[in-house]
Amino acid sequence: MSKSKVYRGEYMPTENNGDAEREEKLRKCIEESLKYSNSQIYLPPIYNPPILSCVSAQTQQQKIVETAKEKVDSTDWAKMKEKPPYGGAGKWKCNLFVYDALTQAGAKVPLETRWSISNFGYVSYPPLAGQWGDPSHTIQGWVVVTDPQPGDVAAIPSNAGGASGHVGIVSGDGKTISATDKSVVENDWGFRDDQKGTVVFRRYVGQ
Repeated sequence: MSKSKVYRGEYMPTENNGDAEREEKLRKCIEESLKYSNSQIYLPPIYNPPILSCVSAQTQQQKIVETAKEKVDSTDWAKMKEKPPYGGAGKWKCNLFVYDALTQAGAKVPLETRWSISNFGYVSYPPLAGQWGDPSHTIQGWVVVTDPQPGDVAAIPSNAGGASGHVGIVSGDGKTISATDKSVVENDWGFRDDQKGTVVFRRYVGQ
């Protein structure tokens, strides 16, 4: 099969082996599995990543969901638990849960960097819920989409409760998996009526 890329939702073959039927099947597979033909995708002007192949994208999304589901009821990301190297006791860890689940599933998540007064230097950390939930914030390998699918990341920015928001992983129709103060849960967070228009969804497209 020839290698192909999708830029801003468009299918572009990078090698033409003369097999028009094979190219057409791949194009339809990409459109069906990622639904880019019906999505409005936000990409910063200078950010234009190659998309995963059709088959690998489907497998990757499934792996993300499976990994997240394995952690339901776990207390490893509870607020009062230590979760080194990034999560100390008393800290909200929904973003750390998402980071751990995604990286374990093979979806790369780049670390953020900020200046730390206490460390007197720059420190790296997983993207915060507020950064996942900011459509203008670039997280390399992840694009903002409007048609949430299992395996996508869902986030709502907020300044309440000492956190930048809340973030989880879409696990099914109208459901997400996320870490609360006590345990990892699967529920309808992110799809509730009063949350419409506030949720930012992102999909992994590789780096």
